[in-house]
Amino acid sequence: MKKIIFTFGFVLLFFYGFSQDNNLLLEEIIENIAEENEEELDYSELYEALYYFAEHPINLNKTSKEELRELYFLNAYQIDKLLLHIEKNGKFLSYLELQTVAGFDVQTIQNLLPFISINTSVTSKQLLANIKQYIMVRDQFYLQEQKGYVPDENGDIHYLGNAHRTYFKYRLKNNYLQAGITAEKDAGENFLGERQPYGFDFYSAHLQAKNIGKIKNVIIGDYQMNFGQGL
Repeated sequence: MKKIIFTFGFVLLFFYGFSQDNNLLLEEIIENIAEENEEELDYSELYEALYYFAEHPINLNKTSKEELRELYFLNAYQIDKLLLHIEKNGKFLSYLELQTVAGFDVQTIQNLLPFISINTSVTSKQLLANIKQYIMVRDQFYLQEQKGYVPDENGDIHYLGNAHRTYFKYRLKNNYLQAGITAEKDAGENFLGERQPYGFDFYSAHLQAKNIGKIKNVIIGDYQMNFGQGL
């Protein structure tokens, strides 16, 4: 059996951060890796990697080849078969499914279980990650003064608002959410003030959620509101 030596500082960190049973389990796993691996390994690095994944389990349904390699005890064949199983059969729903993956014997599965999860839920951090945003504002108006803005013989002006036609669009999107709002003000309409406290005279909004737990694809919108003065 190969002798495994760790630095004192790392062992101390591991001892206080982990239960005794799990500590012994990881030592046993590392000894098995040492026996089966002919190459020289940095066992301190291996110990640290397994400690990390014991505290932050790999979600098998969202993992990658690179992440699985960091477990050391899975070979290239096993990793390929695991990812192929997910590609063909969909996400894991039970740990028992690991028995159906080619190349996975009982010992491999026992070694793997402390470091994985099959959680299909989306965390709030993931839900709000990698959001891309888009804003567009367009304003149109005539350089020449229009008839509706010229006072008549009684001094009255037909249009209550300015001559600007303003269009606003905002969109956000990531892997799970897509939302947007569109707003528009016609030329001659008020913007804010007593007659138009809502700002724009037209609003449209939508929200889409997908691949969040049991939600595959839900779309709400476009919800429209009109506050025009009916000029």
